[in-house]
Amino acid sequence: MSITFVSIRSVVPDGDADPDASWTITALRDGLAVGMVGMTINRLPAETEGAERKPMCGWIYRVFVDEATRGQGVGSALLSAAIRTAREDGCTTLGLTVTHDNPARRLYERVGFVACWPADEKMIAYLLPSLDAATAA
Repeated sequence: MSITFVSIRSVVPDGDADPDASWTITALRDGLAVGMVGMTINRLPAETEGAERKPMCGWIYRVFVDEATRGQGVGSALLSAAIRTAREDGCTTLGLTVTHDNPARRLYERVGFVACWPADEKMIAYLLPSLDAATAA
């Protein structure tokens, strides 16, 4: 059974020529959704009027893998697709937050995400410092 991906890019106009973007990447197996990742691409304001805005950071806000499909590489494939998409969209870093007790933390760390700081008493923030150095999990 192979996994195929459907990627949808939504553009959010913010009054500048280069809007922020949101991506939803869905993993399909035999035509059924078995996982998804949601990600935003946040851009820095242009330093001078008319200058191109540069991507600051991609941010993964949701990762989901169907419980019956966990442990079969779907999460790794989704993260690889998100990293590739962020890189192609010009990002240099990628971040996410996850609960302290979430077993997916091992996956994020294998890919190269580094725990940076507690976001609050339940969450921890991770950054992938270099998309070029990211490895497939």
